[in-house]
Amino acid sequence: MKKISLLFLVLFLQSCINVGTDEASQLKIISLEAVEVVKFSFVKENIFKAKCLMCHAWAIDESSVLSRVEAGNPEGSLLYNRVFDDSMPFGGPPLTESEKEVIYRFIMDLK
Repeated sequence: MKKISLLFLVLFLQSCINVGTDEASQLKIISLEAVEVVKFSFVKENIFKAKCLMCHAWAIDESSVLSRVEAGNPEGSLLYNRVFDDSMPFGGPPLTESEKEVIYRFIMDLK
């Protein structure tokens, strides 16, 4: 009986452990100072993997992403407009200003 009580106590205490999203880690600042041209691989690693791929699996493929942008024209690009107006990521925190700048530069650098 003591073992069962101990097991329930351990399980109960385990349920009190803090788990979930570390929101502070989502607010990282991405420095573009050392980046001359923003490439798709940079955007994928620094933004898409953490904020987009859970709902938009297509964002792992460069050609799928490029179909949603107008090279050299962020304001005319669906991708940029969705993150700029904070409608994406849906249900999550909006992209930081530095993340938006990365996407802006990525689209500008496509021209």
